[in-house]
Amino acid sequence: MVETHGDLIIHGKRSWTVEAKKQVGYIPEAARFPKRITTYDYLISMGQISGLKYKIAKEKTEMILKELDLWKFKKRNPNAYSSGMKKKVLLAQSLLNNPDVLILDEPAANLDPTARTELFNDLRKLREQGKTVFISSHILSELQNLADEVTVLNYSKVVYTGLVNKTDSLYEISSNNNNNKLMKLLIDKKFSVDVNENRLLVNIKTEAQVAEVLAIALSANIIITYLKPYTVDLQTMYERIVMEANDKNKKGEK
Repeated sequence: MVETHGDLIIHGKRSWTVEAKKQVGYIPEAARFPKRITTYDYLISMGQISGLKYKIAKEKTEMILKELDLWKFKKRNPNAYSSGMKKKVLLAQSLLNNPDVLILDEPAANLDPTARTELFNDLRKLREQGKTVFISSHILSELQNLADEVTVLNYSKVVYTGLVNKTDSLYEISSNNNNNKLMKLLIDKKFSVDVNENRLLVNIKTEAQVAEVLAIALSANIIITYLKPYTVDLQTMYERIVMEANDKNKKGEK
């Protein structure tokens, strides 16, 4: 049996208190709704249950339905929706109290590609509004361009917590079959250079250094064919972390 312990604090309040729960919106993996109710009435009712007065619940329901492009479907029973539309209704429900924290469990489960794109676009907009979005998922490719930080679990144990996609000073660079020559020139100019498959990884901290790299290549008649900030592949990162954790466990057993 796995033992858990610790406190989750939200705005200085423990997570189980009413004050903390008011700051949290939750979106479960499976969507379940009453059999006979419209989406509009359902959201108003859920707003009232969460403590909003009828007028406020009605105003927020209308606003959120319009923002999520659900307004034209407001009179339909949410049970008749597609999986993607049901997930949007759950998202709308979670936003009624304007929470600071959103928690999603396998949000893209059973969604078609279009619905997935729409859902994650909505989540990006919420992140840009300053909301904290927690996602539990095993589909790492979908989190690649959304996650700022990750926590990796391996056999119910936390083996890593930290930043992802935070490599602003690292660039991938490739040239017209002159990578070795370009690498030597950059090292001579005191740039930190590594190799990632067929591209160079160069530590570049400023726009001026980007211009300097281009000038070095141009002076040697080297054509730069690829130059972009390096992004960590989340799947690769996960596999490396889990492999290292398993190796440590094996050494500990011995």
